[in-house]
Amino acid sequence: IILRALTYKKSRHLCLRLHRVTAEKYLWTQTMRDVVETCFPEIGFVYNNSRMILTCPNGSTVWFGGLDEGEKSDGLLGSDWNTILFDEANEMLPEGMQKARTRLSLKAFSLDGRMCINRSFATVNPTYKTHHLYRTYVEKFDIFNGLPMPESQASMYNWCRINPCDNLENLAEGYIRELESLSPENKKRFLEGEWSEESKDALFKLGD
Repeated sequence: IILRALTYKKSRHLCLRLHRVTAEKYLWTQTMRDVVETCFPEIGFVYNNSRMILTCPNGSTVWFGGLDEGEKSDGLLGSDWNTILFDEANEMLPEGMQKARTRLSLKAFSLDGRMCINRSFATVNPTYKTHHLYRTYVEKFDIFNGLPMPESQASMYNWCRINPCDNLENLAEGYIRELESLSPENKKRFLEGEWSEESKDALFKLGD
């Protein structure tokens, strides 16, 4: 997200959690600071802690907030964006995510004249294959129409798997061993990044 902000001058980018309080606690205070300190230590960013806005030297901004902020959410979704990140998207409803994506309409250009291709991204710890994210991104199924996506729509949705083993240099020693000791279900989710089948005997199913 920050690379996109630095590439396209005066662009605007939004990082969302379901709740503003968790966006502040994890995205603004932890993840963003770690990324800046590790990857961009020489760049003079400006931090607006009360509004959770990171301003780049080229005039681009990265905003942080919650998808369910009520009237405040209307303020975020009333703006136009070049990028929207849905962090921990498995906690979000598809209707809210779809509404946010209608704001990916801002035009921005790089210094060499390239137009920014607006994108939304979603991060998730896989849950069950009945989840709307699996159905949308993996099965390419339109959950709103109840039909498989046509090719023109399906090509808009892509996914990749990034597991802890792909990020060893940034993880504490012994963390992988800890994950390997988990129950088979949690090991599959947190170590292997695999989606699971719901139990046929479950009293309640995802989406009930």
